[in-house]
Amino acid sequence: MQANIFQIYYDERTRSQADPGFIPLDNIANTRPDWREYWAIRNYFLNTTLDANALYGFFSPAFRNKTHLSAQDVHAFIEANPGHDVYTFSPFIQDAACYLNVFEQGNLNHPGHLEVAQQYLQTIGLDVDIEKLVMTLRSAVYCNYFVAKPSFWKMWFGLTERLFEMCEANQTELATLLNSNTIYRLPVGMKVFLLERIASLVLALSPNVRVCAYDVRKMPSSEPAYIQYIDQMMLLDRLKNDYLVTQDPKLLEAFYTLRGTIMVACRGASYEPTKKGFIRTVKVKTPHILYVSLIDAGPSFAYPKYVSRVVMNAPRSTEVVSASNLSPTWGPHFESLGPIVGMFAIREYLSKGIKVLRIGLCHDDAFISPPAFVGVALDDEAGVARAMEPGTRDFLFAAPEPVTRDANTPDRATLERLASIAIELGVLRPDQQSALVDPVRVVPGALNVGVYRKDFWIEAVEHVDRVLRGLLKHHTAAELRANGRRWARAVEWLASALLLDHMEQAHSQIDWGAEFCGHLHRRVAQAPGTLQLH
Repeated sequence: MQANIFQIYYDERTRSQADPGFIPLDNIANTRPDWREYWAIRNYFLNTTLDANALYGFFSPAFRNKTHLSAQDVHAFIEANPGHDVYTFSPFIQDAACYLNVFEQGNLNHPGHLEVAQQYLQTIGLDVDIEKLVMTLRSAVYCNYFVAKPSFWKMWFGLTERLFEMCEANQTELATLLNSNTIYRLPVGMKVFLLERIASLVLALSPNVRVCAYDVRKMPSSEPAYIQYIDQMMLLDRLKNDYLVTQDPKLLEAFYTLRGTIMVACRGASYEPTKKGFIRTVKVKTPHILYVSLIDAGPSFAYPKYVSRVVMNAPRSTEVVSASNLSPTWGPHFESLGPIVGMFAIREYLSKGIKVLRIGLCHDDAFISPPAFVGVALDDEAGVARAMEPGTRDFLFAAPEPVTRDANTPDRATLERLASIAIELGVLRPDQQSALVDPVRVVPGALNVGVYRKDFWIEAVEHVDRVLRGLLKHHTAAELRANGRRWARAVEWLASALLLDHMEQAHSQIDWGAEFCGHLHRRVAQAPGTLQLH
């Protein structure tokens, strides 16, 4: 059976990165970016006669990064499993297994999503109670990563077009809610996240549709903490499947108890309510940002009062918040590794279930401001507070700069060793090796100064932590003391590579440099008792 699998591109860069085994689908014009990939898919369906005996799929530019699958892998899987109506390649096992359905997962990440989805179903005449709708690995599909026959696409397109017409007319309260932005890497309309869940809805309501799902265990997890619970998550899926057959409520009780146990272990005690049943809303309003200053020996500059302070080189104590308090493992190594120790300490703190959407970091002598503050001298707390305000940006970091070399520049052998460890651990792809070994431009203070989405930041810092631990396994404490600053520079380059790759993979549709790159301010002493930022 012919499989027509398209990969959407938005510019020449994403076009050049597209897998040659997929059919390129031009969306460079991108006249309606608010509809994301749906705009390109919709235009294709409105202008193309489909072959009833063929398969069709539409993948985003991030498909390879999210699934680690090539076009060859996808086509080979379809050819090896003939006779199905739908083939799914949905990553992120925890998002499918640990939630009753994709709407519960969506609501936890985008509060209000559940109510909007339920209103939409009622408006179009579908009598479905989302809180009782069970989805398994067969039906839970994320990112629209599926390939299907026209018969399935017809059902899908009928529902998405009702949503499209409703939003474009924008004459009801529901339409206003659908068109409103929710929190993502960038502000994205709630309608986009509902669109992404329509395929799962159709599959859940159509048990006779023949589905062949690629083994999600062979794809990467977006949250490394869940990896150790693969077997338990497969048991969650079996419990849901058995419930669909028997309707035995005890199976759902067992599902909720086990899923809650896993989520508490991976995300912290605040997820204890997930053991009791379907989660309708986020109970506690999540603060937008936690701003932390990493200081060497005590506050030498008056940052705004909303900036929490972590003393880097203080011993464990109840008197101050120190890196050693937050991270007994890494804190003592500040003298060798510098500010990256603070980065690891804050990550351990946030991993305990602290509810924030963004993490902001500054040092006692450095912070990032939006571009408008470039060249502005700031010498008072109020001025610094205005300059540090990131607005609604999910990211704010220093613009990439050409690499400069000095006494702390790591040698090539160290960089090659670090790259080898990162590739072996799956932190870097093989094609990213040169970004670490032979970088042309790096982000100063990547992950260590600036503002970042918490979910991205924690995962990226976890990756950096694992790679550094891999490096230290082969060296003594004396070697760490002798080479720590050079290794810290190598880690900074690794952090820069991860950040820049994330920008290219997740934000290719915008000019992320203009949106997210700010100005790195450094404080310098001018005369006794005076300070100037520039």
